[in-house]
Amino acid sequence: MDRAGKVDKRTYLENSKMVSLAPILEAEICDNPHLVTRGLNSQSGSLTLQEVEADQPPNEPSETLSPQGQIGIHWLRGTVHHRERAWLIDRLKLYFGTEYEELERGFWSYDRILRWPSGVMLLFNSTEEGLATNNGRIAVEIPGFACDLLSTMHLGQLMWFLDKHQFQCARFDLYYDDYRRRITPRALYNTVYELPDDDAGPAIRNDFQRFRVITPGWKGKGKQGLIENMVTFGRRGSFGSGAFLRIYDKWLESRGLVNAIRYEIELCQLKAKRAFADVVDAFGMDSDGAAMLRKCGRIIGGSIDFCKRTDRAGDKNLERLERFSWWQSILTEIGQAKLAGKKVIRTIEKAVEWVDRQVIGTLQMISTAKGKAEYVAHIVEKCIGQDRLRLHHQRTIDEYNLVQSRRDEYDRAQSREWSEKLGIVAEPVGFVR
Repeated sequence: MDRAGKVDKRTYLENSKMVSLAPILEAEICDNPHLVTRGLNSQSGSLTLQEVEADQPPNEPSETLSPQGQIGIHWLRGTVHHRERAWLIDRLKLYFGTEYEELERGFWSYDRILRWPSGVMLLFNSTEEGLATNNGRIAVEIPGFACDLLSTMHLGQLMWFLDKHQFQCARFDLYYDDYRRRITPRALYNTVYELPDDDAGPAIRNDFQRFRVITPGWKGKGKQGLIENMVTFGRRGSFGSGAFLRIYDKWLESRGLVNAIRYEIELCQLKAKRAFADVVDAFGMDSDGAAMLRKCGRIIGGSIDFCKRTDRAGDKNLERLERFSWWQSILTEIGQAKLAGKKVIRTIEKAVEWVDRQVIGTLQMISTAKGKAEYVAHIVEKCIGQDRLRLHHQRTIDEYNLVQSRRDEYDRAQSREWSEKLGIVAEPVGFVR
């Protein structure tokens, strides 16, 4: 990590002892990813891989990369009660590794920080006066780079655990990557917004809804072409509405690694709490994350709308306006998108299938030769006596237990529903005849 607080992914990959996460990082190395406490600071590096002309990346977008696009979580910030500090540290160690440093300084009225190499931070106070200042709560920050280390399903799992410990969300970012690059940020701005020739007075074209402020942001650097291509909607901070939308060229931001246009919605305070609660409620409703995907997609797609106004001064019946074809296409694809992050392959069920398919013959051979009783005892001794569980093993166990508990809750709810339909009075828990 340099003095500016940025994380270099190559350095992190080389130095990290989180072996289970190394394959995830190898495929997504970025020399200058953005990692800032507040605000977008990801467009500072010039594109050195190839020269970029206007809005078009050097390589044509390939629909085979991700024809449905991707939806993911990009930032999470909030607080829990200080009594949960030990539990939270253990949970963060489970997901982001055991290596972290403690700094005797802080911000946001906190005076101590635990910081992981991935940028995850836990902020707390070391004095009773400090605890009183923050109402006895401590803060956790999980930035975009750290979110990229986990699959979206694992992030949903972490959010579910946080919610069970009275987590109060203060910032929650979601994104959608358009790999088909239907429209670039500069073209979008010129399509939906137009000022008078003298740039004075109200806009003569204002074809977007749910935001009042639109701000362009693109710049070039000599022969290297564009190094930033972005348009934002809304304001951040105390002057904002709690929602801030960034649409930017991920190809430029990632320096040629992700060929997509990213739509990233940043939610704060009350809107963040509501979105966080909705996504947590959707998590675990099904095994493949479809409900969570639909909820995230609705939040992103519902944050803004691009429609052709029939009257430059505004229309009363906004819902009847015709959407731009590129935006309608994006909304349709969001409903068919997939969750970002690596596919969760390590599950208990798949592990059992692998053992049955690949190992059972060898086990049967050994047990036949040595005797079943002796070899079963040997297997039990090995499983109990040696601690071979790694981070990804423990996450898989936690996920299995979580799914089982949610399934039991669902089964009980279904039983109560059917009992009520049949007119049967369900006996309360603990009832003894």
